[in-house]
Amino acid sequence: MQSLISFACILLCWINAIHAKPPHHQYCIIGSGPGGLQMAYFLQRAGRDYVVFEKNNISGSSNDEFNLRHDWNSLLSDDQSLLMSRYTNDYYPHGDVMVKYLNDYAKKLKLNIEYNHHILQISRIKHKQKGYEDLSTDTSQYKDQNVIILGYGNSAFETAQSISHVASIIHVVGRQRIRLATSTHYIGDL
Repeated sequence: MQSLISFACILLCWINAIHAKPPHHQYCIIGSGPGGLQMAYFLQRAGRDYVVFEKNNISGSSNDEFNLRHDWNSLLSDDQSLLMSRYTNDYYPHGDVMVKYLNDYAKKLKLNIEYNHHILQISRIKHKQKGYEDLSTDTSQYKDQNVIILGYGNSAFETAQSISHVASIIHVVGRQRIRLATSTHYIGDL
């Protein structure tokens, strides 16, 4: 009888999971290994809406021992009790020590981790991106802002130059290295 009740509870949970609307977060991290936990720490510290999805019931257990042994540095945090040196003096800690360390890190910092979740598909929500023609020419809107400009075209550098006196930081990013017209002798280059 108890196994029948357990089966009914599992079936009910499964049906609810199928019909439940998936949660929406601003940031989703897949995997609670060293990289996933470190990213979660910084997102939490910045007050961002995030979740970590881990397929197992503990952090760091799906990595094989080789990867864990070579990741011997402590993860960054403001808590001095979470230094790897408090767990072992070994230069290459045993995999079990690393798994304990990762789980202690996640618990002590109260990171938002959803265990036992298998990610089957990832899709991107398409957003309309602003083009050059959509941007404001009022430079006061960029005062003390960090700005990233995609592309190395002339309009990208004209935009960067026009807001350089008010923006805090400007990053100009492109797929390839910058081609200077003085080197290539092509008028279309920068």
